[in-house]
Amino acid sequence: GCDSVHFDGGEVSYLPAGFVTESEMTVPDEYATLYVSAVATEFRPSAQVRVGYKTQDIPMFVRMTDRRSAWDNNRGLKSVIPTTLTMGILGYPFVNAGPVGGTNGGLPDRELYMRWLELSIFLPVVEFSL
Repeated sequence: GCDSVHFDGGEVSYLPAGFVTESEMTVPDEYATLYVSAVATEFRPSAQVRVGYKTQDIPMFVRMTDRRSAWDNNRGLKSVIPTTLTMGILGYPFVNAGPVGGTNGGLPDRELYMRWLELSIFLPVVEFSL
């Protein structure tokens, strides 16, 4: 079965040039709000998104940007806790840090993978990817 659905996109940059919406937006980021609201209406509670703008009131998982398969704090393992805490302070408690071990297109070394897994079990979501 399927436990959840992951929705990428939702940023205005994915729309064609000269797009028109049903209601006028005062700032382009409002598109993200409309996107998340539409996804939440149809797929809650088992959906996650990667974008949000003034959507803290919608109880849904938000995935942080991809983490690299590295130890460093430049989107590596050391960046997971500060990013999770920051997202929580901003009002997004249901955070998905992405796949255990990060995403680089390759496999992380064994030690990095084990440490990432140990960290991930304390987060709201543990994601495995092949």
